Amino acid sequence: MIRVGLIGAGFMGTMHSSVYSFLPNVKVAAVCDLDREKAEKIAQQQGAKVYTDPDALLADSSLKLDLVDICLPTFLHAEYACKAAASGLNVLCEKPFALDLQSVDKIISAVDEAKVKLMVGQCVRFWPEYQVLKQVATEGRFGEIQGAWFSRLSPLPTWGWENWLLDPARSGGAAFDMHIHDTDFILYLLGKPQAVFSTAIEDQYGLSHISTQYLYDKLMVTAEAGWNYPAKFPFQAKFRVVFQEAVLALEERGLIVYPGDGADPYSIEIKKDTSESSAAGGNISDLGGYYNEIKYYLDCLEKGESPKVVTAQSARESVAVTLAEIESAKSGKIVSIS
Repeated sequence: MIRVGLIGAGFMGTMHSSVYSFLPNVKVAAVCDLDREKAEKIAQQQGAKVYTDPDALLADSSLKLDLVDICLPTFLHAEYACKAAASGLNVLCEKPFALDLQSVDKIISAVDEAKVKLMVGQCVRFWPEYQVLKQVATEGRFGEIQGAWFSRLSPLPTWGWENWLLDPARSGGAAFDMHIHDTDFILYLLGKPQAVFSTAIEDQYGLSHISTQYLYDKLMVTAEAGWNYPAKFPFQAKFRVVFQEAVLALEERGLIVYPGDGADPYSIEIKKDTSESSAAGGNISDLGGYYNEIKYYLDCLEKGESPKVVTAQSARESVAVTLAEIESAKSGKIVSIS
């Protein structure tokens, strides 16, 4: 039985708690949030102990925790990931890893020194439609990829604690909180580009819309993300990937294959482990990739293995490329990726 301490009971903490409810051999033993009412809501569902101070949770040896799940605002990730590691606990840290490479490296050093296992919640790698895309590409089912386009759009995220999402100093803005999903998946799918060129809309919330060209030798790859949309604008995540023999597209009606030989388009049925909805207050309607990623990580822990789908280094690379995109957007120049 893996015993979990959940730190952060907002939107993401609620999503993670819902996932744990569907998984065997795991127990949420403690829930922490500055807002005691939020922590109590989850704790009552899980039969867990309530804390309002993360340090008190980490110091309570009677909990006999195996894992700390950090669902805090991004600017707090480094502090509590390092503290959890120093307490000898495995760490699941929500994405993005951190807002700068110095903080990322600090976490990696703390985890390595403590000899605990870390996974960063880059959930799109586990989202069913994107898993199919990765599998299709790896198998070469439709030939090689020639180009790809990704999009992720949302109304303004006003649901965060003290509006932290709308403070670029604490969230990194749309580039770090939204766009990094697709940046990370592009690296997973295609490897690192040689350089990036980005343009952006900047407002009082920082870079609220960003579009990037990822410069590869023989590929045309673009991704955009924005959260400067009206409240009634529906959240949407889409992609269109051009293979030699077909186009694979994630559209509103599902995952569609457009064969290159002129045959009729057809859909790929997506099998989901669970479609339970959550009333967490964000823009996700089902557990989707959160279920897949947490189940995968818990399986790794039970086997005594380090995660391979998302490694500390791959999460670091996603931060590094996102920082390069922000630099490009602000400077108007192409930025090389080392």
